[in-house]
Amino acid sequence: MAEGMFSLDGPRPLSTAVKGWTAAVLGGYAAVVVAAYLRADEDMQALPAMALAHAMLASCFSAITALLMVGHARNTGRRGYLLIGGTFAYLAAVLAFLPLYFPGAVFAGRSIWGDLQSATNLYYAWHFAFPIGIAASAILIYVDQRSHRRPGLSGAQQWGGLVVTAVGVVFTLLLATFGSDLLPAVLEPDGSKTPYAMTLDVVLVVLCVATVAVTAFCARNGSLIGMWLTALALLVLGEAIVNLNATERFTVGWYASRFLWLV
Repeated sequence: MAEGMFSLDGPRPLSTAVKGWTAAVLGGYAAVVVAAYLRADEDMQALPAMALAHAMLASCFSAITALLMVGHARNTGRRGYLLIGGTFAYLAAVLAFLPLYFPGAVFAGRSIWGDLQSATNLYYAWHFAFPIGIAASAILIYVDQRSHRRPGLSGAQQWGGLVVTAVGVVFTLLLATFGSDLLPAVLEPDGSKTPYAMTLDVVLVVLCVATVAVTAFCARNGSLIGMWLTALALLVLGEAIVNLNATERFTVGWYASRFLWLV
């Protein structure tokens, strides 16, 4: 399959100006993350509808990104783009169902499916899936470049990606709906995090740091896709750091982490 004229993974040396702007943006972003972290546990007005708005917007953006990446994968024959598309498709599906599990998102004071633990379990599901997916995608693109793999995707690979994504979504939703008794509790009866959830937050930060390292290493040639994946990894890392200090819903950290996710 012929590779498209516009290559997202081709090497692009970074100019001094680009490096300067990148450093400035990273510095500003770090300042925002630190400020949000320090105030993360301050209470704010409870707006359950924010969960609905956040989930729907993020789901739409993820679905569009998934379609673009899958289309680019088919045009270029690059496996890494197919994996990126699958990762975003998983996010789009899980986020589309999230309002059904979040208390107050649709009906005041209650959820439609699941119990107290379900929405937070979904939160951790997509937050762990995303850094793993983009790190694996970066590695796959890097390996294909280094090995000079001939571009091409078989029908089996494309259908296999679709099946794996669909099975992952179904398994996640079933576990969130019926598996609360099988999983450790992530929320106390008053809505605050359990020690297990706080441990998951720390593990997530470590995972995100590893993802930043992997994507940055794979983006050393200055490719657009490598820089984009690294930027995504940094954004998710910032959100995970803020979430460390947000022990309850509807706090500064809770709202800030959702804003960073949309960015």
